[in-house]
Amino acid sequence: MCPPKLVTIVEEGNYFYDMVISTGVWKHSGTTANVTLNIKGEVDELKLTPLRGKDESSEIFARGSVDGFVLITNESLGCLKEITLEHDNSGDNPSWFVEKVVIRDRQTEEQWVFPINRWLALEKDDGQIEVTVDNQSSASFSAQVRSRFGRKIADGHLWVSVAGKACSSSFTRVQRASCCLSVLFSAMIANAMFYNTGGESDGAIQIGPFKFSWRQIVVGVQSGLIVAPVNILIVLLFKSSRPRKKNVDKYKDVDGAQRLVDEISDTGCMLPHFCVYIGWFLCFVTTLTAATFTLFYSLMWGKEIAEQWLASILISNGQDIFVVQPTKVMVAVIIISLLFSKNNKSKSRDAEEESEERDAYDNDIDFLSDDPKQRFKQSLLEKMRTRSKKEAQLTDMTKDIVLHLIFMFLLAIVCYGNKNENRYLMTSTMRNHFRKFDLVRFEFDNLNYYCSKLSRCVVVPSCSFIGLDAGISK
Repeated sequence: MCPPKLVTIVEEGNYFYDMVISTGVWKHSGTTANVTLNIKGEVDELKLTPLRGKDESSEIFARGSVDGFVLITNESLGCLKEITLEHDNSGDNPSWFVEKVVIRDRQTEEQWVFPINRWLALEKDDGQIEVTVDNQSSASFSAQVRSRFGRKIADGHLWVSVAGKACSSSFTRVQRASCCLSVLFSAMIANAMFYNTGGESDGAIQIGPFKFSWRQIVVGVQSGLIVAPVNILIVLLFKSSRPRKKNVDKYKDVDGAQRLVDEISDTGCMLPHFCVYIGWFLCFVTTLTAATFTLFYSLMWGKEIAEQWLASILISNGQDIFVVQPTKVMVAVIIISLLFSKNNKSKSRDAEEESEERDAYDNDIDFLSDDPKQRFKQSLLEKMRTRSKKEAQLTDMTKDIVLHLIFMFLLAIVCYGNKNENRYLMTSTMRNHFRKFDLVRFEFDNLNYYCSKLSRCVVVPSCSFIGLDAGISK
């Protein structure tokens, strides 16, 4: 994580503003474009303040980042009214999802929050690459849930966070992957304890080599609940331990911004740093012990028990990945969003009244903004927007085709995996019971021959046939 950046607006200024900008955690949420900021206050305003220019670090405004800035001016701007964020759509990935901007006056400790929660991209939403937000605007409940759920799922979901970890988190990918390994091995030994050395699977559904029955489902759920406490403790030790202390003299000017970044990131580092080593010890002991005992159990199993055990492991890990972790994240997000939405109801009423007055004023002076340069800029952006949307549509169509083919392949495995190859032979035999029956010919003369042969073996009083003058005595 990068230290807060000093943005000098006035040389030898002595008035400081600490600012934090949160970038979304979704795919391609970070931007490579050059970003500028406008701040409008009651007393003064800042125009086209560059936050990142050319040849600067790509870690700024990266996916999931919480970036800190220190704005240095010579005087106060007064109460901040609105801000405008804009980028120039440059670089390989210019699209940018901005969650919110928080600005704090270091001298007066006054703080303003500007919720944005939208894309600044040509091919998404309304296609705009700049946005203006006032300090009275409040995000809706759905927008708060969407924003917090994305960040929580990337940081709170243990398995997803291995690949989608926000760069601002101190819970490293190695630690997350080690916790996943501990969950996997502890689930293996917990499932192994439920199986004896004999027995047959009563599974009604077979997918590949695995049979799934009600017994495997119950064992998988029970094993997931048994191993949960120790793994929650390991994750808590890693996540809540403070990072190693750095040289604070190097960052004296940005201490205020760093504290604001810590508040916004909600790191929750309450434990001392040595608790990380305790977490590593528990993770290592849990994994090694589970692997050893699982090896001993497997020596007593046959093919049938091994398949049941593997099916239960799949159920345990599937329950943790698709049920437990998302439910935990969703409940936390809904509770936090409900609390914040109640606090923002009173602010939204005042914001509506002020916005109506401001819109009326903006409509009066809108004719003054008819600038040829702006018209040329808008026409150029419209062409870029059309091209970007076509590229996005082509990408989505390709993804849909690939996903559909994968779905059809898996569906074929499920539908035809349980069928025996002898079913075709049985069906063909039932349909063609008398093969080549059309080649059999019935000749009337052969009937006399068969009757004569039969009469020699069986003695009957008399026998006559219609249209036939032969008798038994003959």
